[in-house]
Amino acid sequence: MILWAGVASIDITEDKRKVFRRGEPGKPKGEKHAQQFVVLTAQDGKLDDLVSIMNELAAETRKEPGFVRYDFFKEQGDPRVIVSYEEWRDAEAEAAHWQTDHLKGTLGKLGTVLGAQL
Repeated sequence: MILWAGVASIDITEDKRKVFRRGEPGKPKGEKHAQQFVVLTAQDGKLDDLVSIMNELAAETRKEPGFVRYDFFKEQGDPRVIVSYEEWRDAEAEAAHWQTDHLKGTLGKLGTVLGAQL
């Protein structure tokens, strides 16, 4: 189970991801970062494929301007679940991420490995 205080919205996307979005929380030095968790559930037998896709995405995402942090983790309670954490300099950098070719390509690949929504 993922708990995050201050979640502003939960979006269920067409490609079977749950996106937990949080506004731009204040940072100690007045900075504001955009953050989100994405929960992905692999089809049975497709976890390795999902991890490979996420590794490719993470490598490209870390090259983007405005990138602060991009990690993903396996959920302990369900071995098919990957939780991605993203942090961006601001909402504009996060919005630009959604327009990149590597993310658009990844979204197509995810449709072949994702299972039921959480």
